Amino acid sequence: MQDNTGIAMAANSSSESGNEVLTTEEAAAKLGISTRTMRRLVAQRRIRFWRIGRLVRLQAGDVDSFLSMCTVEPVS
Repeated sequence: MQDNTGIAMAANSSSESGNEVLTTEEAAAKLGISTRTMRRLVAQRRIRFWRIGRLVRLQAGDVDSFLSMCTVEPVS
């Protein structure tokens, strides 16, 4: 499969969810945040991403790792 820039998106069809390639919109939806907030995280380099020309892509496993890093444990 290819996106509109001609870049092969073979990883998107991977059966392993950690290797899935996401757009900023898809990653934002996965985290339950706005697209603007996701773009801000990318701009601040607080989450791993790939830049292909002007396109930004995130690996699903990196999004999951970011969520794990943001977990706050309750005080007991």
